[in-house]
Amino acid sequence: MNKTAANFLVHQLLNRKASAIKATNPIVSGNLLSSGSASTCTRSFSNNLLLKESSINSENPVLETASQLDRQKLKDLLKKKNNKEILTLGDAPSFNNVKPKLPNLTQSLFSDKVSLEYVVPGIHFNAKDLKISSLDNGLRVSTFSKHSNLVNICVTFKAGPRYEKPEERGISTIINRLTFAHSRKFSEDYVKENLEDKVLYESTSEYESHSFFITCPKDKVELAFEFLSDTMLHPKFYQSDIDDAIELLKYNLETEMAIPANSNVLTDCILKSCFGTNSEGGLGNPSVSIKEDATPEMLYEFYNRFYVPKRCTISSIGIEHDKMLSLVKKYMDFSPGALSNNFEPVAFAKPVWNPSSVMTEFLERPQSAYLQNIPPTTSYAVSFEGIGYKDSDNLFVANILEVLLGGGDSFSSGGPGKGIYSVINRHYLPAYQFHNMIAQHFAYSDTGIFSFHASLNHEELNPGQLPVAILTLLAKMPEYIDDALLDQAKQQYKSQVLHSLEDNSTLVLNAVNDLMWNDKYFGVDYLVEKIDSVSKNDILAMMDKLFYNGKQPGIAAIGDVNRISASISNEQFRKYYSDICKQRTGNSLMSRLFKRK
Repeated sequence: MNKTAANFLVHQLLNRKASAIKATNPIVSGNLLSSGSASTCTRSFSNNLLLKESSINSENPVLETASQLDRQKLKDLLKKKNNKEILTLGDAPSFNNVKPKLPNLTQSLFSDKVSLEYVVPGIHFNAKDLKISSLDNGLRVSTFSKHSNLVNICVTFKAGPRYEKPEERGISTIINRLTFAHSRKFSEDYVKENLEDKVLYESTSEYESHSFFITCPKDKVELAFEFLSDTMLHPKFYQSDIDDAIELLKYNLETEMAIPANSNVLTDCILKSCFGTNSEGGLGNPSVSIKEDATPEMLYEFYNRFYVPKRCTISSIGIEHDKMLSLVKKYMDFSPGALSNNFEPVAFAKPVWNPSSVMTEFLERPQSAYLQNIPPTTSYAVSFEGIGYKDSDNLFVANILEVLLGGGDSFSSGGPGKGIYSVINRHYLPAYQFHNMIAQHFAYSDTGIFSFHASLNHEELNPGQLPVAILTLLAKMPEYIDDALLDQAKQQYKSQVLHSLEDNSTLVLNAVNDLMWNDKYFGVDYLVEKIDSVSKNDILAMMDKLFYNGKQPGIAAIGDVNRISASISNEQFRKYYSDICKQRTGNSLMSRLFKRK
């Protein structure tokens, strides 16, 4: 029921009770004219009824509601009013005719003296707004200087699946699952009683980092940070908890693996097809594997190698910098094992592009009740070496190219504004009737992967169309680029960046990532300037750099892979792709035959 309908029912209720009230209450028995608003009339009538409630039927629902008010506050309010005119109900205006007063949206929201080069939704932050301190042990602490009602703190370590050795694969997944379970000082009962309704805490594990977040009122920040530090640096791992976590993670993994088009499953196949694996870990390590024979000793050993001060960066907002430093020095007491490994070099595998083909046959239809309506799909991905975090100049161009190409599911309940005017949505999803087709750029610290992914229902369509569509896109991609499409992609990407930075948790995480991978914080003005400076020539040059340099892509497929190979084998795909590259550079036979003089 909307507000207008509710007001109308209240008004009708008052009218029905008016005759009975007039017979017993002389205050409202006169013929007085109402000149106030409907809401004023209702409040005056309710107040008068409350003063004379001894002479009125106690079953009146209006009185029953009014009797719950604070009587003393109501009396004080009435003393301040000059009640020379008493309103009657009969002359009250109709609630149906009451319309809210709307602001004049044609007027400028800002003064003419204010110059805005771009619209920023909310407060934005720049490099000068972040104060940074480095401690002797290598840990870095940063705080935003501007006001925030709540305190947001993000603590991030360089740790994750990328750094796992072959015998450790799946350790990071278990550690993230057991975060906040047990620690040296804080029991589960204490956390429930003193922290759960006052402090928000969470943990997120990425491929190259593990982040811890707390959000709390300012008067709870010391207790909250003590809890965060103790659970981060001194967790307690019990075998029973590890076994329970493994069983739950195995169930989740089986659910994900039942859908070949699942992003996590396909991403791991893409990584393996592009970089492979090596003895010291690397970008070929899977992100969703589970160490089924994990023990507390294994987890502690991994923890002491990577959860050390030198690999830690902290960012916060809503707290003074000196206060944040004092909390870090007081509560961030690393274990002796972590301190002994603090400045030890960690074996790190630099990514080497080693494209291959990973073809996994999967023809089963999910049988569980939760997945019973999921169609059997075949997914196909072609991946090229992309741009890493540290190459910030080219990273923005690659990300805008990703937005420009766009794509996604064949149906989006969100409607316009989610990429449906991009190249893939306009030219490929309608033509091929795929379940999904999308361009995605995965950025890592020192490299990236630019992938084209498509999937379809292999019981309704021929999976051999998947490589055909991606080859067609690679051949025709430069033809789609124009100034209007580029401007649309830049505005969409800029909007996404600015909107995400309105959230303080995202803001501090962004600062941590900038400091961790680039040793400086860029700020909003830098981001907007970089996005606005991208030109059509930059996009075309990025296409040549990523797709037409002659370097073969990695190929990954899950589903009915035999029908894909029957249509276009991996060797044929690579041959066709090589000819596309030659045609782009003018070295193919076709380009020489039809070259204009």
